[in-house]
Amino acid sequence: MFISGHEEVLDDIVAELGSGFFEGWPLGLGRRALMTAIKRGLAYPDLPCGKMKLTGRTVRMRNPRLCSLGKLYQLLIPGGAHGHGHTQLYQSHLGAHSFMHAMTPDPRSTVGDVARSVVEHVLSCASLASETSASETSASPGSESRFYAMWLGVALHTMMDSYTEAHTIRHEGRDLFRPSGASRSSREEKDHADIGEAQRTLADSLQSLAHSTVDAPLTRKEFDGAAGAREAMIGASASRRSAYRGYLSFLFHAQSRRALAHHLPGLPDLLRESVGTAEANEARPYDVLTFSHYATQPIGYHPLRDRLDLVTEHPNMRRRMLNECAELMTLFRGHLLSPNAEEDRPRFLRSVLDALAKGAFRLTPERAAKRTGYDYR
Repeated sequence: MFISGHEEVLDDIVAELGSGFFEGWPLGLGRRALMTAIKRGLAYPDLPCGKMKLTGRTVRMRNPRLCSLGKLYQLLIPGGAHGHGHTQLYQSHLGAHSFMHAMTPDPRSTVGDVARSVVEHVLSCASLASETSASETSASPGSESRFYAMWLGVALHTMMDSYTEAHTIRHEGRDLFRPSGASRSSREEKDHADIGEAQRTLADSLQSLAHSTVDAPLTRKEFDGAAGAREAMIGASASRRSAYRGYLSFLFHAQSRRALAHHLPGLPDLLRESVGTAEANEARPYDVLTFSHYATQPIGYHPLRDRLDLVTEHPNMRRRMLNECAELMTLFRGHLLSPNAEEDRPRFLRSVLDALAKGAFRLTPERAAKRTGYDYR
């Protein structure tokens, strides 16, 4: 988010990469325009209010609009999330898409499962950036022509978030934490994380509908006639327009991952073979220990520790974050400037997977088997 240090970290990375880093990128966009687009992507996971549109059988992001900070604050204050469970904003922070912030959507998940979801998300963003840059090489410079750089920013957001205590635990020693060891935290979920049964049912229904129609998406008219969605909308007192937007958001994620799997055949096996398989003697300081769960954090804790400037408390961890983000940007630049970028996309994505599995999300099998989530004293 603009207020938690992502831009400053990006500025530091780009300064180290050098003034010529953006030379030759597609469409002739200059450094300023590309940085603006990447920073839009850095902000998007925190403030996702983009407009999506069904074009043929594909959901596309037509306008990566950012929510207001007021909507985010309303979501996170006690009682503020009620009635918003199917929105991009809720799902990004508190729902099924919390992997965008390197967090666990459910403390019953294992560290390995969440790490693979996070890595798959970063790969999906890299794939979107690659596909968008290739499809727009003949477009005139404009907002859509910068989408590829925006998706790079979304990927970087997730990697940066994984170095803050509010999202991912990378070091022991804080009395505030203790491993949960239970299927759910002993704390009850905070009121503002509980959206109510009707809204939860609607969100689950929309997600299920998106996955079942990923190859044959529903138009607005077809969606209005879908029995399951209609019943869930009535129960949650949600408008058809709002519910359809939620459906498109879930569908966008589902189709993005399907496209990624097309470029990387056997993706589930590749993730299992790469993430969570590091040898114990390969462990490095600040490897992932576990992923946090928003609903089990004390009220007020998340915004207090969701600050990248606090990473300076651990200089070596900050250096590792800068290096790994710079590696992703360098791999992406090399792919963009390749004369055979389209044919090289699978190799590029495999390189990103290897970098993530050996770097930011390196895990041993023992650590990967543990449950996510911490109890807070």
